[in-house]
Amino acid sequence: MKRIAKLALFFCNSFILLFLFSAVFYFLGLWVDSVRMAAVRIDHTVNLFKSLRWALSFSFYIAILLSTTYAARKKVPLFASILLIFILSCVFTFGVFLGIGQLEKLDFYLELGQPVKNEPGLILSRGVSTTVVLSGDGLGGPRVLSMPGQDLLYQGEEWGPVSSTLAPSLPFSDEKPWVIQSMFIDFSLNALHLNLRYGESLFSFLIYGGSIILFLCSLRFLLGISSWPLANLFIGALAFRGILAFEAFLNTGETQNLISAFLGGRLPEYMISPLIFACLGSLILLYTFLSYLAWGKKRRNNDQAE
Repeated sequence: MKRIAKLALFFCNSFILLFLFSAVFYFLGLWVDSVRMAAVRIDHTVNLFKSLRWALSFSFYIAILLSTTYAARKKVPLFASILLIFILSCVFTFGVFLGIGQLEKLDFYLELGQPVKNEPGLILSRGVSTTVVLSGDGLGGPRVLSMPGQDLLYQGEEWGPVSSTLAPSLPFSDEKPWVIQSMFIDFSLNALHLNLRYGESLFSFLIYGGSIILFLCSLRFLLGISSWPLANLFIGALAFRGILAFEAFLNTGETQNLISAFLGGRLPEYMISPLIFACLGSLILLYTFLSYLAWGKKRRNNDQAE
């Protein structure tokens, strides 16, 4: 009982800390991108809710991974730990998401900092191109355009206003390793799909989120597959990353249409993904249960032989 209580406390602390830190850092990243918008006043409320939803998707994935690793390392009873992590994950995920939805209904405006001033010499960049504003009459004045491998190009006022998406040069790089970038994209897709499900109906949202959590919790056996906790964590991380990618693949329109056509329309489209996740999770749990019975019987026989 003491180990189960410690596991519950570990999950709660992990989820809360992961959610707060990931939300802050993701919001800061969006804020940096918005600061690069020249002479544009931006409402950061949209970025705030986008950060909260992304952080929620990130948090329940990582919190389940860390908690299952902790349960395996501390030898918490197998099925008790799976049930506890499943219940806590559902409570925290659904509770926080519904809280974000209620907060979004509040009408408020969040603005951070002042827009960049249009002054002569303002350097703007978009992709590989760089623009230098030559007058203080606004972005529609004359400027010089620089492109890689090409001569400088002077553009007078007859060229029209500079697009507001051009941004001032900042000492930040947009280049990220593809592994990290793809993971960020998949978490964003998870958050987007949860939001779409919530917009459809509360039932659709609950069964989708619950099925994913069940699938993740069913991988508890992987976190005790070896006697090295760090190796187990690495294996679990790879498995969770695979589930995240599989979820993104399964929710594409082409995949949904293909599965729906294969089923002949016998199943509502919103039930396809949850049913697949639930079936896979149930099969893994069944395998875990049978393996537990087999190994337990073998251990009992060894004890009797001794």
